Amino acid sequence: MRTWLTHLLLILAAFEVSAQEKFIFENTPGKLPKTVVPRHYVIHLEPDLEQMSMEGVEGVEIEVFKPSSQIVLNAVETEIWNASLAHGSSREELKPQFDAANQLVKFTTSMPLQPGSYTLSFSFRSKISNSSHGLFAQSYDLRGKAEPLLVTQFEPADARRAFPCWDEPSYRATFQLSVKILKRNTAISNMPAVAEQAFGNDQKIVIFGRTPPMASYLVALICGKLEWLEDQIAGIRLRVLTTPGKKELGEFALENTKKLLEYYNDYFGVKYPLPKLDQIALPVNFGGAMENWGAITYNENLLLFDPANSSSASQEQALTVLAHEVAHQWFGDLVTVDWWDNLWLSGSFATWMERKAEEHLYPQWRGWLRACEDRERAMFQDAQENSHPIRQPINGEEEALEAFDDITYCKGQYFIRMLEGFLGDDAFRDGIRLYLKENQFSNANATNLWNALEKSSGRSVTKLASTWIEQSGFPLVKVTAECLNKNRVVTLEQSRFSFEPNDNIKQPWIIPIGILSTADPHRPRYALLEKITENFDFPGCDGALNANADSFGFYRVWYDPDLLSRLGRDWNHLSEEERVDFVSDTWAMVMSNRTPVTSYLTLLDRLQSESSYSVWHNVIQALAMIDRLERGQSGRAAFQAFVCTLLGPLFQRVGWDAKSDEELATKLLRSDLIQTLGAFGDRVAIDEAFRRYEESRKGQAELAPDLRRAVTGVVGRYSSPTIYDELHESAQQASLPEPKQDFYHAIEVALDPDLAKRTLQLAITMSPAESNAAFSAVAVAGEHAELAWEFAKNHLDDLRAQHNEKIWSDLLPKIAEGFNASGYADELVQLARAQGSAESLVKAKAAANQLQFRAKLKDHLLPDVDDWVLKKLDARVQAAANEH
Repeated sequence: MRTWLTHLLLILAAFEVSAQEKFIFENTPGKLPKTVVPRHYVIHLEPDLEQMSMEGVEGVEIEVFKPSSQIVLNAVETEIWNASLAHGSSREELKPQFDAANQLVKFTTSMPLQPGSYTLSFSFRSKISNSSHGLFAQSYDLRGKAEPLLVTQFEPADARRAFPCWDEPSYRATFQLSVKILKRNTAISNMPAVAEQAFGNDQKIVIFGRTPPMASYLVALICGKLEWLEDQIAGIRLRVLTTPGKKELGEFALENTKKLLEYYNDYFGVKYPLPKLDQIALPVNFGGAMENWGAITYNENLLLFDPANSSSASQEQALTVLAHEVAHQWFGDLVTVDWWDNLWLSGSFATWMERKAEEHLYPQWRGWLRACEDRERAMFQDAQENSHPIRQPINGEEEALEAFDDITYCKGQYFIRMLEGFLGDDAFRDGIRLYLKENQFSNANATNLWNALEKSSGRSVTKLASTWIEQSGFPLVKVTAECLNKNRVVTLEQSRFSFEPNDNIKQPWIIPIGILSTADPHRPRYALLEKITENFDFPGCDGALNANADSFGFYRVWYDPDLLSRLGRDWNHLSEEERVDFVSDTWAMVMSNRTPVTSYLTLLDRLQSESSYSVWHNVIQALAMIDRLERGQSGRAAFQAFVCTLLGPLFQRVGWDAKSDEELATKLLRSDLIQTLGAFGDRVAIDEAFRRYEESRKGQAELAPDLRRAVTGVVGRYSSPTIYDELHESAQQASLPEPKQDFYHAIEVALDPDLAKRTLQLAITMSPAESNAAFSAVAVAGEHAELAWEFAKNHLDDLRAQHNEKIWSDLLPKIAEGFNASGYADELVQLARAQGSAESLVKAKAAANQLQFRAKLKDHLLPDVDDWVLKKLDARVQAAANEH
């Protein structure tokens, strides 16, 4: 093999194109020394699934900046031999020295290397994983047989598991890969295949073109039996690849990829730079989607859409995930963050762009309204004591995974939206274009972006942005107003919003605030709050004031009693976004002990005419939180009865069956209402769900995809062993991912403890992602947290083998979400400290903090909730008696 591989390196050289422009290397953090850097990799790979290993040969053109006797790069669980260094006609044999703790391999030369170009060559053997790190193998069922797939997942720092490399994001280089595979299989990488060569009777060598300079974590290789749909736009070949029998489900993704490339090419002002864009839908669970340059990988449930069997919610999800990953081809791939502390430059922008693209392509979906849920999750996390800044210190790759959370992605998304609103759409877009143009095929940090935006807008951005990016938390803006001489003087005061009220601010935020009056709702006035307290003039005294115009701001608003009362009276004059803000801010004030819960419940009782999905979705999330706190409490039945009387009339207006011209929001609201009424014990809703399920099971009527999850969820919650078996069989037989997930979810939420035990036994045989979902559903929606907790502790060996380190950072924290008693918080942290990693302990502590928060909230809220609900129900009973 080794002789043939050496010959292959010569063959590969024939396919190289002219050298790329010199890579700009910045002074960035990381473990690797900056004296020697890669310029171009030529890598041949020969995976062996039987041995779960891969042999390869690698040649790297390197550049030495300063005299050095060491070449240091990354490698994990890799053997290296035949290493040598060439410079002109001279060649030196090298021996690898491994530093396993730091995932490094070093080569020491006999004499210090002088600045210049060299070629480092070696053969290696690495491991193929069975989990989604590095190059991993998983199989799927194809006509009753297990069919393997090889897939790479390198972000943030797992390319080193597949082949030795400089595996930090600032070490951009060009790559040229080749791979030996079975003739019947397809191989995909970042660039198109430029040649295929037969090898023996049943194998072939696939050689790919040379990439532009890129980070190692973006290198991709996918090998297996695949089929695809194909199209092109502006000379770029587009493909959506699937496992056999599913390619037609990629039509929605293919058509929208064409639209997205047109939109992004125009908006970003830089054309998509590669000759092709492949998007691969995989039936394996590896963590969602990965923006590999030119070869994006997805869990198939996130990309594929079947008009006949997929729900409207999954269609929107397919669009937003697609828009997010394609946006990464610019933000992340064309311009790469210099280090993982600037991950938000990639993740936040792609998350912001997914909604911006959705609003452009499907304005009727009103994507920014749906994004309110993302904002609420980020605000909930950011209001905790253990929050972190958007740009958080990352001392090593092992800490990088901690940055992939709602604060980085969703808080960052809303900060970008707020900044866009402050600078103006055109100036912001021009700054983005300048940023991409100046830093393309290179790395960047926040300063690069601020400089570009300042040039395009003529406004100071750096100081404003640093108050949002560099510190944790977010503001609470208190608003008071006084009418003087027919105009209002508005006083704005900022403090940090937290669930443990604390007025201390390390550094005031610079907050762009849009203020409008319901008397003139289309003409907001903008103020820049730079101090703790400032006064601003506002024209006129008519109408109610809203201090978060268009819902652009990532802050909570507290109004003085008079302003709050006027907003309530002018409810119908508020936009849908502003009404969402009103209810979400009110609930946040309740959770932070700034407003009594009775005020929130009274507000809900006045929403009889409200029809907005986004408003009610926000409300339902709060009601579900209260219901979780009520578990095991005497007041729960009355609270659930109140919720059913609150939501029942709304559901009567919405109805069970969709109308032909119905909006997406109405379909989503219907599903929310069925699930909530069913979970809260509404007998009419439960009976109708069972009736529709039975008709569908018997083939008497179709169960609409938009109803499937809600109906089967209600049926599963109250299922008997017979119905449980029916639902389980439906899950096993479902060929598409969404119905399969819906039926599995239905059995996971069963209230019967014996059925819950069966689900937990099933969960330890699932993939890690499916197992996480099952344990979470049993513990939270199924209300069997104690059962799931004890089961997990009694099956730690099985779960370690299944989940590896994520048992401590993901699985057990998900189970803990079902608890309201603070004692479990201590146990969770103790388990993670004793058996998990530092990263696991961080996530376990975060879950423990949320558990303790729920325990405090329970003690604080429930007495007032129970008292208010009983009085309300007594009043309704008395009113009904008087009518008769």
